Order: sequence, then C-alpha cells, then structure tokens
Amino acid sequence: MSALVGIPILLLVVWLGHPWFAVVVAVAAFAAAMEFYRLLPATSIPRISLFGAFSAAALVMGVYFLRGESPLLVTLAVAFSLLWVLVQGQVEGAYLRWAGLLGGILYLGWMLSHLVSLRALDHGLEWVAFAIFTTFAADTGAYAVGRAMGRRPMAPVISPKKTWEGAIGGFLGAVMAALALAWFLSPATGLGLPIGYGHALILGALVGIFAQVGDLAESLLKRSVGVKEAGAIIPGHGGILDRLDSVIFAAVVVYYYSVWVIR
Repeated sequence: MSALVGIPILLLVVWLGHPWFAVVVAVAAFAAAMEFYRLLPATSIPRISLFGAFSAAALVMGVYFLRGESPLLVTLAVAFSLLWVLVQGQVEGAYLRWAGLLGGILYLGWMLSHLVSLRALDHGLEWVAFAIFTTFAADTGAYAVGRAMGRRPMAPVISPKKTWEGAIGGFLGAVMAALALAWFLSPATGLGLPIGYGHALILGALVGIFAQVGDLAESLLKRSVGVKEAGAIIPGHGGILDRLDSVIFAAVVVYYYSVWVIR
C-alpha cells in the first residue's frame, strides 16, 4: 500500500524536475537526518538534530544553486559543523559531537545531493529513474529470494535476516531491471537514456552490489545503538532513512558512472 501511494508521487516529482525535485530531495535529507541524529547516544550528541538536519538539507540545495562548487560546499559543511560545536562551549564529548554532526551532514546531505546532480544532467529524468528503479529491484529481489530460499547468513552480527541467497537475488534483480530499463528508457521508446545493454549490465551489477552495501551500512549503524528501524513514518518500510539507505549509494554510483564513463 505504501508503494502504491509513494511510487506515483515519486514519478511525478522526478518528471517535474528542478527545482521541485531538488526541494523534495532536500526535504528527504532533512527527515532522514533527523532520524539519523536521534539514533546517536543523547549523552554524547545533545541538541544537534535540527542544526544537522537543516545543514544536510542546505547542502542538497546548495548543490542545486551552486553547481560546480561542490568542493566549497563540503568545505563549508566541515567548517560550520566544527564552529557550531565550538560555540557550544562544552568540552566534554566535543569530539564525538562534531564527528556525529559532520557524519550525518555528509552521509545524508552530500551523498543524497548526487540525485540532484544526476537530475541536472542531460537526460537526467531517465538517469534518476534508472538509479531509483534499479535500486528498488535490488531491494525487492533480495527480500523475495531471501524469504523464499535464504539459508546462509551473510552478516549475522549486523543483520541476522540477510542471507547470501538474498544478496544474489538482489544482485540479479538489479541486473535484470537495468537491462529492462536500458530498453524502456532508450531512444527506441521515445526517451533518451544514452546507454546500451553493455553499460546497463555493468551499471546493474554495480547498483546490485552498492545498494546492498548501503543497506548493510545503515543496518550496522542501527545495530550499534540497538534499534531495529530508524523511524516509523512509512508503514511497512520504517523510516525515511530505512527507505533511502540503498538509494544513497546507488545514486552516487550511477552519477559518477554517467559522468566519467558515459559522459
């Protein structure tokens, strides 16, 4: 039910493009960052949720407004996060506060900003659709195969329910989706994704690997603080961060592949 409601809205926002797409990504970064900071131990990371979440959203919008100035934005994120901790005037736990604050800004603001950069490319609509739906296919394949055939735990300490069979299912799901999308989003159907089946195969494999790395990375963070879900805003999916953990890594992979290899 969540997917039936969410996917049409997602498609509409991707189709509308900038600035609406950038705003939605910034809002998602804000919400995910709020969940991220709430996971941190209150004794070491007090009162940083709003500042960090606004900073993550501002970094996303900064990438939209200041295209080509990404090094400046990362520099400002480092400097202002350290300045914020400095003006608090609290020595105890300052190192952990700054590390946690900056980690959330870069993890959710900087990494998610690659979706904004991807949408700004030529054929950005097709690139974003490719990244998102290949990732969804990886998640779905991993879940379905893991539930039906999963026997061998992949990372029992981090995520006990994840299996090697599920990981293979996720990998194959991403590859098959990438090949299908290479045709569906191609000039042959009136769209313009500039890749053939060879590049689609490589990209599908990369997304099939790194989407699951992103999922495991978030699971590690949650496991370290003893929680099962980062939030509960999306019925059946947990929080915003739980839904975006795979997309975060996939967007980065697809963006740099499109820029460095496809050009």
